[in-house]
Amino acid sequence: MANSDNLNDSSELDPQPHRYSLRKRRLPANRAEIAEMEYMGLDETETVASQSVKRRRKKSPAFSRAEKEKNKFLRNSGKEYTGRTGKTVKNRVCRPAHTCKRLKCHEIITEDVGMSLFSEYWEQESHDKRVAYVAARIISSQIKQHRPRLSAYDPKSHSKHVSWQYYFDIHGERKRVCKDTFLGTLGETDCFLRTVVQNKLKSTSGITHRDNRGRAPPKHKLPESTKTGIISHIVSVPSYVSHYCRAQSDARYLPSHLNIKTLYEDYLSKEGNPKVSYSTYQKFFNTTGRKFKKPHSDTCKKCDEWSIQLEMMPLGEERNDVERAYNEHLERAEAGYNKLREERTMATQDDSRRLLVFDLQQCLETPYIKTSSAFYARQLYTYNLTITAMPSRKAFCYMWHEGESGRGANEISSCLFAHILQLPTNIRHLTLASDSCSGQNRNSIAMLHTVLQIHPTLLSVEHFFLETGHTRLDCDSKHAQIEKAKATASKISVPEDWYNLIRGISNVSAEFPEGSFEVVLMSGNFYNFAQMLKGPLVLRQKDQNKNPFNWLKAHVFQYYVDKPGLTFVKNSFNDQEEEICLNMRPIVRKRAGQYTNLSSYLTAQSRSTHPISVEKKSDLLGLLPLIEAKYHPFYHALQTSATLDDIDPDIVENEEDVIRCLQTAEEED
Repeated sequence: MANSDNLNDSSELDPQPHRYSLRKRRLPANRAEIAEMEYMGLDETETVASQSVKRRRKKSPAFSRAEKEKNKFLRNSGKEYTGRTGKTVKNRVCRPAHTCKRLKCHEIITEDVGMSLFSEYWEQESHDKRVAYVAARIISSQIKQHRPRLSAYDPKSHSKHVSWQYYFDIHGERKRVCKDTFLGTLGETDCFLRTVVQNKLKSTSGITHRDNRGRAPPKHKLPESTKTGIISHIVSVPSYVSHYCRAQSDARYLPSHLNIKTLYEDYLSKEGNPKVSYSTYQKFFNTTGRKFKKPHSDTCKKCDEWSIQLEMMPLGEERNDVERAYNEHLERAEAGYNKLREERTMATQDDSRRLLVFDLQQCLETPYIKTSSAFYARQLYTYNLTITAMPSRKAFCYMWHEGESGRGANEISSCLFAHILQLPTNIRHLTLASDSCSGQNRNSIAMLHTVLQIHPTLLSVEHFFLETGHTRLDCDSKHAQIEKAKATASKISVPEDWYNLIRGISNVSAEFPEGSFEVVLMSGNFYNFAQMLKGPLVLRQKDQNKNPFNWLKAHVFQYYVDKPGLTFVKNSFNDQEEEICLNMRPIVRKRAGQYTNLSSYLTAQSRSTHPISVEKKSDLLGLLPLIEAKYHPFYHALQTSATLDDIDPDIVENEEDVIRCLQTAEEED
């Protein structure tokens, strides 16, 4: 009854009175256990309750990598350290030499000699060096004689067949000592000595191997085949180099419609590829140095950067400098737009003036196929330089493809050259407006000097560049119409399809008063204007006053028929700014007369075809099953070069990088 009363009392206090009743009770096993329980004053219920409590193993405190390395250093140096369990391991000490009558170790290893051997031994601070040191000073020999202790002599009954001798090298002389003296002098243990002996016996030459503890590869480590497969998949995606900085940068770019997630999903979808996590794939992608081509943005990069800086920057001199630079940038941008509006107005009111606004459209990929198989394939580029004539606003599209020529300064100048020569004879003053792409527009200098000599009525030419990041031109609306027609096109098989697509665009409106585009094919009509800057013309780095001049920072260039060979430059759109005069004519007498007839030095491009990379042609031929058979000969006829790299002309890094690359190229020239 007493026990039952106790149970009832405990059930009133316990919110779960049934928790013991559901367990399988363990009763005392024998009388001795019952007697022990009675002696301690415990009953059966308390026994069951105490047995229900599980004992948990106390976890050792976590050690960081730095703490582990520190303990390893102390251990190999013979110094005191504290292990993971909290146990303190004392430092090693040099014990006195053993007093033995046979080898007289105490006479060989004096106190000074012992301490010297001990300190030099532990100064190695390496487990492998300690093993090698001990192994080199122990020598084994066969047992020469057994003392018969058994009734019948049997060599197999004796467990010891090898005898070991221990030596120290003291002042160039090898001295033999006993085992106790050897271990005591070095402060080592018998266990360590057995490990060295086993290590030495495993080697044929007696050279010990390194300690392999902690060197086993982790179980979760990726196999080399998996790593190679990930890298191969990333590298297999077509990549391109920057058009301007390819000589100074090794960066490679992937198309802007791709991202790491897209590549990762494509990797998993292919059979035979082992599954890895997204973070693992991303880690290996970062090691390849690949970047994604930035999509075209309508915002100015400089404005965005300065706006963010001003939001976070406190008041002070530095903030004032940023605000000043930001405001000057906006003033130059607005001044550029004002000049463009003024030139439009003057071209409308004066029949003797003509404004040409030109810009390159984003590369048109050929073939244009809306299937996943063309997603990763390298494709042929078709180029379009759009020239909008003011005041008519008629659009002229000068087009060619990558197999005919590139998309550099000579090609842009050749298109403008062909268009200007067709201007009517009533035009006296010509104005050109473009963005600030210095790499494509700087060679127009030689072209404009030449066209002034050839055109019968032109008196002056002015070329101005809008501020970087603020280059909304009349050509942009024309390119938008082309992109709209591109979205509805079913398939583009060859560049000729792009030409016909643009010819067919008809949208009579305020933006397109004449309705259609005029397409001009430029195949084989490119001139080498860059070469003229090394012959009849000279690209000066100083003005006529011997002041240094930077071509890449100029905003306005002016040329006049009555001032042959001179280029007048302004660094802003301010009419009050004084012009900088540059003399482009050679100073040497032998070359001074070359400027009088620049057209005689005008040479066509040295090659009639432009090669593409071997990889690009291979990808194009792989798309032939998706293209009609009548177009196959076009792709088979494309020329290739094994040393040519894939270049994406649309990849433009920040303006500072482009200017730096072009300046480097000028210095090399």
